Amino acid sequence: MSDAQAEFPFAAPVYTVSQLLAEVSTALSAGWRRVAVAGQACEVRRYPSGHVYFSLKDETGKLPSVLWRSDAIRLPFELEEGMDVVVTGTLCLYAARGQFQIQVSGVQPIGVGAMQIALEQLKRKLAAEGLFDADRKRAVPALPRRVGIVTSLQGAAIRDILNVLKRRHPDLWVTIFPARVQGEGAVEQLVEGLRALARLGCDVVVLARGGGSAEDLAAFNDERLARAFAASPVPTISAIGHETDWTLVDFVADLRAPTPSAAAELVVGAREEISRRVSHALRSLGQLSRRRLAEARDRLSAATRAESLVRFRYLLLRRRDRFEAARDALAEKIAERPRLYAERLRRAAAGLSSPDRLLGIDARRARVERRAEALLQVARRKAAAARSRFEGEAGRLRALDPLAILSRGYAVVYRESAPVAPLTDAAKSAPGERLRIRLARGEIRATVDETVPKPEGESR
Repeated sequence: MSDAQAEFPFAAPVYTVSQLLAEVSTALSAGWRRVAVAGQACEVRRYPSGHVYFSLKDETGKLPSVLWRSDAIRLPFELEEGMDVVVTGTLCLYAARGQFQIQVSGVQPIGVGAMQIALEQLKRKLAAEGLFDADRKRAVPALPRRVGIVTSLQGAAIRDILNVLKRRHPDLWVTIFPARVQGEGAVEQLVEGLRALARLGCDVVVLARGGGSAEDLAAFNDERLARAFAASPVPTISAIGHETDWTLVDFVADLRAPTPSAAAELVVGAREEISRRVSHALRSLGQLSRRRLAEARDRLSAATRAESLVRFRYLLLRRRDRFEAARDALAEKIAERPRLYAERLRRAAAGLSSPDRLLGIDARRARVERRAEALLQVARRKAAAARSRFEGEAGRLRALDPLAILSRGYAVVYRESAPVAPLTDAAKSAPGERLRIRLARGEIRATVDETVPKPEGESR
C-alpha cells in the first residue's frame, strides 16, 4: 500500500503516476500486440540516431508514431511528409510524457508500390547530384579498337550484338564479361564486369540484357550499379530491355541504345560512315592528281614544238622548276587532305553519336501526345453534344407517350371481356360487368354498380 492510500482510505487502490502509466502500457502492449492503421504521414522527423518520429492523421484524428532505427533501415524507401501509408505495429504508452503512441515495425504505401517509390526517390537523389546531366556524358569513340560487353551468356542479347558486330565489323576486338542480369548477386557481378573491362583497356563498354518485367530489371535500378556507371573511366552504352524500358542505368550511361542490336549498330556505325567518306576523298584526290599531271604534260609538249632549241631549253628549265614546285605543292596537298578529311569526319561522327538527336525524338513524341490529347478533348465535346441532343429528343418522345397522361391522375378503363379496346362510353357497360382500371402504377379490378349516361347537351 502506498503512503497516499494509507493516509486517505479510498475504496480503490491509489497509484503513483509511474505505476499507473506502467500498468496502462502493459495492458496496451498485451491487448494490442499487432495492429494495422491507415493514415497520412505528417510531422516526419528523422534524428541522427536513425529513429523516425511522425504522426498518422485522417480527417478527425492524429496518432503519434515512432519507427525505430532497426526497422527504418529495412524500408526500401524514405518516409515522406504527406505520404498515404498503412503501418503495422504495437500500441503502447510513452511513460515519460504519458503519451499514447504506436511503435511501428512496418510501413506500406497506399496506391503505389514501395519499390516504385524507392526508385523515384533514388532517381531524384541521383539527378540532384548531377549524374544525369548531359554535360558530363562522354562521346562514344567513332573507331573503337576493343569493345567490352557485360551481359548473360544465356540470353538473346549477346547473340543479337555479336551477329551485328560480325556482319558489320568482323575484325573488331570484342571482350565479353559473363554476368547474372537478374536475381541475387546480379548487381555485384555487373559492377565487377564494368570495372574489369575498363581495366583491360576497352574503348567502350556495353551493358546489355533483353526485356523483362520490372522485377527482372531491378538490378539495373540499383544505386550501386548506377554509381559504378557514372564513375566508369571509359564511355558506356546501356542496352537494357526494349525501347520502352527505362532504368537508372539508362539515365547515367553516356549513351542509351533502345535495344542490344541497336547498341551494336551504334558501336560500328560511325566506322562504316568514316570509311565511306575517306574512300570517296581518296578517289577525288587521285582524279585531281591525274588531271593536273596530264595538263602539265600537255603544256610541256606544246612549248617544245613552238620554241627554238635555246628558247626551248630556257622555257624547259623554267617550266621544270614550276612543274617541280607544283608537284611538291600537290604532294603536300595530297598528304594533307586525308588528315583534314579524317578530322572533319571525326567531328561529324562525334556529332552523329550525340544523344541530342534522341532528345529531338522525345520532343516529337511530346508534340504527338499533345495533339492526341487535343483530338480526344474534341471527341469528348462532340459526344457530350450528341448526348444532349439525344436526351432532348427522348424527352419529347416521352411527352408524346399516351400512357404518360396517367401520371397526372387519369385512368384507362377496359372490360375484362374486351381487354384491348378502352371503354369510353358509360352507356356501353352494364351493372355487374367486371372492369379493369389502368392507373399510372398498377391496375384496379372493379364491378359496375350502375351506369350514368351522359346528359343531353353536355359537352365533352
